[in-house]
Amino acid sequence: MTASTLNRPTLWGHASLRRRIAISTGMIAVVLVLGFSAVVGSMLTSTIKSAIDADLKATAMMFLERGERPLLPPGGAAPAEAGPGGVVDRAGRPGPISIQVLTSDGDVVRGSIPITEEALEVASGAKAESFETIETGDRYLRVYNANNEDPLRPGSVRVASDMTSTLDGLNQARLFSLGTGLLAGLAATIIALMLGRHLVAPVAVVSDAVANIRAGGSLPDRLEGEGPDELGGLVFSFNEMLDDLRRSREQQRRLVADASHELRTPLTRLRLKIEFIHTEPQLPEVERKRLIEGAVADLSLLGDLVAELLELAAEGTSVEQSQPLQLANVVSTEVDRFRTTSGRMVDLSTTPGLVQTRPRQVTRALTNLLVNADKYSPPESAIAVFQRGCQIEVRDHGPGIPTEERARVFDRFYRGNNQRAIDGSGLGLAIVESVARVNGGTTWIRDPTDGGPGAVVGFSVGPIPSADREPSYRPRAIKRRY
Repeated sequence: MTASTLNRPTLWGHASLRRRIAISTGMIAVVLVLGFSAVVGSMLTSTIKSAIDADLKATAMMFLERGERPLLPPGGAAPAEAGPGGVVDRAGRPGPISIQVLTSDGDVVRGSIPITEEALEVASGAKAESFETIETGDRYLRVYNANNEDPLRPGSVRVASDMTSTLDGLNQARLFSLGTGLLAGLAATIIALMLGRHLVAPVAVVSDAVANIRAGGSLPDRLEGEGPDELGGLVFSFNEMLDDLRRSREQQRRLVADASHELRTPLTRLRLKIEFIHTEPQLPEVERKRLIEGAVADLSLLGDLVAELLELAAEGTSVEQSQPLQLANVVSTEVDRFRTTSGRMVDLSTTPGLVQTRPRQVTRALTNLLVNADKYSPPESAIAVFQRGCQIEVRDHGPGIPTEERARVFDRFYRGNNQRAIDGSGLGLAIVESVARVNGGTTWIRDPTDGGPGAVVGFSVGPIPSADREPSYRPRAIKRRY
């Protein structure tokens, strides 16, 4: 998702998360109440209409069974008149239950219900029965039309019920439901606003902390509010990021301080050599050559130091992809190259098997271990390299590494007491640790199992099964760096 997509106006505009939660809750409450009211109203209307229809049909059947069938007297139509029970009120309008009798031609024998096409079809025998709703003025009638099915006295009976008050009550109920839904939505919105302050408090705290960090402020202490839910997880992740950022800043500060110190020494030596050569034109050729060679060595040391600093600065950003490979082949190739360039004897022991790792990084880490071993081993001694699974170890025959220094030899620019007399940047083992960390492994230092001189320095490019660990294996806890 690009920045332009994030900044694009949305349905909510620039409303805060708290307001979004409140408005969403209110809308959901309105929709739920209105939806529930609509369903209940529809079911209630259908139930009432079914009850009225059943009552109308029962009344019509009772009327027909009593023998009061629609029959024209000889010579003409009978005038409309009130049937038993006062089915026509004094104003001439149908009462709660009204009965009308029609001939097959649609002539009114009795009753005052408005005539419709539906009524004429039933009276003529085209339909056996039908229900219909008739609007007359400000009133609504529910009418049941029934054909008498008697060929001697053709026609129909119509029974009507006034539904006006019932429909008015249902309409009032709908209006009440609408008002209730709106009030429920308003109440839900207000409650959500009140609760939202508490719900989004962790987000607000994290947002303020991020804004302060972006503004260049100091890193805050760990935030409160960690928990098992999503917001608590957000706070926990932010606190973890704070710890990593705090470590990163401290490492950056140390890196700048150590780098400036380490760069200052060869630069000072180089400047003094060049100035001496410049100020002493009558310098003997042998001395001049020695100073130039020393300057070239200082330049080489500076080049190596800068390259190692750049590699550590790019830690974790390598584009090299992890891949399955025969780690034994990678180790054998680098050992053969080192034998050729250094002239040093190297004993090699490897174990075939596929390992998921990054070959160029492994080669760089192994090179650093071989160079260190070459520096501290006597010229006539052989370096030993062991590879088993995802583990690589290099043994030298030097003075060894004191136990009290082993916890720090992988730190940047750290150089032990036995190493200060030998040129170096103090970054070689730090790069080894970086390679192990990026590939999910670890680093360690142990004494040789035969009790001889030197030290065994190793690293892995993946988790080591417990069955494959040496008895004296002591992994160094690797902290993440960013």
